[in-house]
Amino acid sequence: MDHGGNHTFSKSRKKLSQRLYRSTEAEDFEQLRQIIQEITKESPLTRHDVLIKAIGIIRHLDREYRSLLTEHVAALAPTCPSGSSTPQSTFYPYVADNQASTAISS
Repeated sequence: MDHGGNHTFSKSRKKLSQRLYRSTEAEDFEQLRQIIQEITKESPLTRHDVLIKAIGIIRHLDREYRSLLTEHVAALAPTCPSGSSTPQSTFYPYVADNQASTAISS
């Protein structure tokens, strides 16, 4: 029984699979790089730079969203019919859930 052929075929499939993964990953990084360039007018050079810049953008957008959400909740608070001072956000439920768990753990 010759198992060498199966082993070679298996290695070939693995190499092909890895090549496809790297190609898709490269395309995804390029897309992320382009989006970063559109938003910031900067062009990160390395994958590490792309990830660091993306992290910064996401954090900035999160802070901005939380600020706007706080303003929105404050504007609605006097007219909130349920009497709750912290209505749940259906758009970004993580913020409301996270704020509640943060308040509990503090």
